[in-house]
Amino acid sequence: MRILIKDELEALTGSKTTKRQIKWLRMNNVRFMIGLDGKPKVLEDHINEILTNKENKKSLTSKLPNFEALDKLDLGHGKEKKIRQAFAA
Repeated sequence: MRILIKDELEALTGSKTTKRQIKWLRMNNVRFMIGLDGKPKVLEDHINEILTNKENKKSLTSKLPNFEALDKLDLGHGKEKKIRQAFAA
């Protein structure tokens, strides 16, 4: 486990000031601890985990069916609604 260094934390948050870095980390649900020096400490593994999860979510949403196309189909008997409910679960 490695803690991000000062330059990496600045690149991640887009800020050089500690106060703004902490605000950004909180807004983006990044876990961190405050060191005795008053600076936020972030694990590199945690950042990689967050980025990996976001990429996985993007790939999942791109695999969803095209509901607009389903709306144009007339399958009858409310099948469109059943299909939507199946994919929404």
